[in-house]
Order: sequence, then C-alpha cells, then structure tokens
Amino acid sequence: MRLPKTVQIIDIEKQYDDLGRYLGQEEIVVTEFKAEIEPYSTKLAETFYGTTVTVTNRLFCYPISQLELGSIVKWGDKKFQVTSLMDYERHFEVLLELRS
Repeated sequence: MRLPKTVQIIDIEKQYDDLGRYLGQEEIVVTEFKAEIEPYSTKLAETFYGTTVTVTNRLFCYPISQLELGSIVKWGDKKFQVTSLMDYERHFEVLLELRS
C-alpha cells in the first residue's frame, strides 16, 4: 500500500483564564502517521459501504490504535472528523468529513 501523505491525529483543547474566560484553543498532536487521502462522497459511501454518514474524503492507513470514531485528523491545513472506520486485518479504511 502506497502511503505518501503525513497525517496527524489531534486533540483540540480549549484554553480558559483563571476567571473562566475563553482564550482560544490549542491543537495537541496525539500521533502522526502515513496515509493516503482521496476525495469521496456520501453517495459512494452509501453504495459501497452501506453506511449513511456525511463524507468528503476517504483515508487508507495501517491500523492505528489512537484512530477511532469521532477523532480529529489533520492533513496540511485541513481538519477532518472520522465519521466511519472499517478495521480490516491489515489496514483501516476511514471515512472523513471536512470540518470548517
């Protein structure tokens, strides 16, 4: 499997001051891994996988224990949320939704 892209699983932590006022958010990199990301659609996901989730991209990678449903994945300046994860013996097929 050809995995040319470096992808990160991130955790977004909200920052507050001592008085509880929101200061912003910080991205914490949980892990980095190699993957292949391609454009995909909700209709294709419904046809091919039989799932009805919102999808903008599909990711292929070797199994990673930190990758789970709802995880935030970052590639370049784009962030995605995992909407479906298919765990096969030797690889994961992950459906992603682009976050704004």
